[in-house]
Amino acid sequence: MHGKASAADSSPMRVSSDSGPLRPTHGGRARRALGSLAVAGALLVGLAPDVSAAPNPTITIGDVTVVEGSAGTTNAVFTIQVAPTPKPCCSLQVGWATAPGTALAPADYTTSSGTVTLNRSTPSRTVVVPVVGDTVDEVNETFVVNLSNLTGSPGTIGDAQGVGTITDDDGLPALSVNDVTVTEGNAGTSTATFTISLSAASGQAVTVNWATTAGTAAAGTDYVAANGSRTVAAGSTTATVGITVNGDAIDEDYETFGIALSNPANATIGDGSGVGTITDDDPLPVASLDDVTVTEGDTGTKTATFTIALSAASSRAVTVDWATTAGTATAGTDYVAASGSRTISAGSTTATVGITVNGDAVDEDDETFGLALSNLANATIGDGSGAGTITDDDPLPALSISEDSLTEGNAGTQTMTFTVTLSAPSSRTVTVQWATADDVAFAPGDYAAAGGTLTFSPGQTSKSVNAIVNGDIVAEIDESFLVALSTPTNAAIGDGLAVGTIVDDELLPVIDIDAPSVTEGNAGTTALTFTISLSHPSAAPVTVDWATAPGTATVGTDFVSGGGTVTFASLQTSKTISVTVNGDGLYEAEESVVVTLSNATNAPIGRPQRHGFIANDDVAPVVSVSDESVTEGDAGSATLRFTLTTTSVSGADATVDYATSDGTAHAGDDYVAKTGTVTIPAGSTSRTVDVTVDGDSIVEPDETLVLDLSEPTHVTLGDAAAQGTIENDDRIATSITLEVRKSTRTISAKGILEPTAGGHRVTITLLKKQGTKFVKATAKTVGIKGIKDRDGDGNDDGAYSASFTRPSAGGTYKVVAHFKGTGTYAPSSRSKRFRLSAS
Repeated sequence: MHGKASAADSSPMRVSSDSGPLRPTHGGRARRALGSLAVAGALLVGLAPDVSAAPNPTITIGDVTVVEGSAGTTNAVFTIQVAPTPKPCCSLQVGWATAPGTALAPADYTTSSGTVTLNRSTPSRTVVVPVVGDTVDEVNETFVVNLSNLTGSPGTIGDAQGVGTITDDDGLPALSVNDVTVTEGNAGTSTATFTISLSAASGQAVTVNWATTAGTAAAGTDYVAANGSRTVAAGSTTATVGITVNGDAIDEDYETFGIALSNPANATIGDGSGVGTITDDDPLPVASLDDVTVTEGDTGTKTATFTIALSAASSRAVTVDWATTAGTATAGTDYVAASGSRTISAGSTTATVGITVNGDAVDEDDETFGLALSNLANATIGDGSGAGTITDDDPLPALSISEDSLTEGNAGTQTMTFTVTLSAPSSRTVTVQWATADDVAFAPGDYAAAGGTLTFSPGQTSKSVNAIVNGDIVAEIDESFLVALSTPTNAAIGDGLAVGTIVDDELLPVIDIDAPSVTEGNAGTTALTFTISLSHPSAAPVTVDWATAPGTATVGTDFVSGGGTVTFASLQTSKTISVTVNGDGLYEAEESVVVTLSNATNAPIGRPQRHGFIANDDVAPVVSVSDESVTEGDAGSATLRFTLTTTSVSGADATVDYATSDGTAHAGDDYVAKTGTVTIPAGSTSRTVDVTVDGDSIVEPDETLVLDLSEPTHVTLGDAAAQGTIENDDRIATSITLEVRKSTRTISAKGILEPTAGGHRVTITLLKKQGTKFVKATAKTVGIKGIKDRDGDGNDDGAYSASFTRPSAGGTYKVVAHFKGTGTYAPSSRSKRFRLSAS
């Protein structure tokens, strides 16, 4: 059937009257009898009893029950009769008409009405009401046929109402629940929506309990276990149940859970089990192999351990085959060739492979071999090749050169021979360059400059080089020149500098001067003492003048200029002179003072000029770099400026290398990587390094990079690493809705802010238009409540509401809802105008 009578219509209306309005009664046949008696009693009031008078004819209508059927119509036949029969002279006519009970026309029956005539020959009549068949399961329903408008005399209406009961003959509908597939997503939640369906609409509300059931998915991890009940409203055929599915970024098999129906009311259960399939949308992890370096050792074996790494954990076991591949190392000699497979357990991201490396004591080049991945299951190959480097740890043989000397002679040339040796044989060809260099002797007057390259074949340990020395008859000090080794290959230089001494064979003494050094001190003065000497005693006095000149030291600041004459008495061979050095507390490089000899008597000057050195004894300043930050901007670039500061002024130019590295920021995306060298000039204490930061409009956390200092000269490192913070200035866009309602007493506003978070507040302002402007009347700031993802888009939203006392003055008003935003969320506003009448 298609409707229900209201509570006032739920009981059949029974009436009893022969001329006036029908009166409802609620007691069935017994009450109709009482009603008849009441009417009869009313007729007797005021009349003299007439025991011989026959009773008046009374009209009644019977009740009817009919099965509705599944289609078409079925007649409900009501009988209207009179008793006792009327007199032959007199007929009675009565009207009849249907009225609703719990059944409604035209859905359940056809509205009908008419008039019947009753007399002695026809004391009863039937009337037909068509009942409409349907296939809807429902409760039994009723309608009524009321009698009224009796004409003819004498007579009364006794039972004025017939009840028609429509018996439902439809079976209970069957409940079923469908299967559902949902993609899990990488984060947050999604909803698997099951539909509970009825096989046919019912005229009754259908209820059923439901609960999730276990499958291959894990409750609490993959989905949220739940239970409850659902009602399918009368006339409807479906209801839904939403199950929360949790997103993740883990590659895994498709997973399932179930939903089961139980305890139905007004229905049966057909297919009461639904399967929820959680479709994995995560890509296969990528397997990569690292490179490995291992030092071979002199004996025994070492292990080169390669790591197979997954880009992300998987819920499935990942298997992969591996095998060594050839390089410059020799399998069987340098390492052990091998192959196999590895399994990375579900939830893990790494597995290792160990390759055996054989040690030896042979100096050789670093050697390589490879490891290759193949035949992956449940993953893909990214970098599938790893390089194994066997680092040779045998020391390079050391190159040394011997010293030599000879007497120069008075004419011609002589050969001075220097021997170059290797500390140990090498398995590789060793080369080294050699060259002569002036010391006290000068080329080409004292010797012939020479140089070249020596080559040691594998196993050779000795080579020689020759220098040609020129003879003369000049009285002079013993002279020396140098032979230096440089640029070795496959060897190191041990003692790489040899002195070749040319011994003077003349009888006249020669004047010489040494090259002393002294530590300056932090204050006061110190003596830098030079020794002037004769190569051998002289019978006659010898004199020589001396004078200072600046080298790298500064006259008056670092030393006091001086000069004079030195006199050697007969047979004396050594004298000293002193230069006054000023102490200071300033760190600086080593400095030099030059002493020049001139105007000698009774002896030639061998070395006319030498440097004396002032050694610094002050601590180098400490350089540190400070943390800095910059706001990135939405486009273009910004400058993140780091400041390098020394603890004190230095007398020497200081340098330090710098390089950026990623923190949470990434070079190329967030900033421009930078390396270089900073020079802090003498006398200065700071310099800056600028790093270019790229702007963007992406909402993200603050990001960091690191500036590292290294390789200091004339400074030491303090805080050598600084963090640069790229401050995000982008905010999440928000939207706000506004609904305004007016009542006789209040103006209320409510709406939704999305997205939102705890602690957010909205200001609602009521304004009245005055002239061309709106003027604030009142305002309230309220918190956001009920934060959750109502629309399932992955963003939490929240509700706000406020109400104001309705203004008494009429006019144009406006309500403005404003969220002023936070450091993370952008502001948003919404307004609505409306008119109020004066109250």
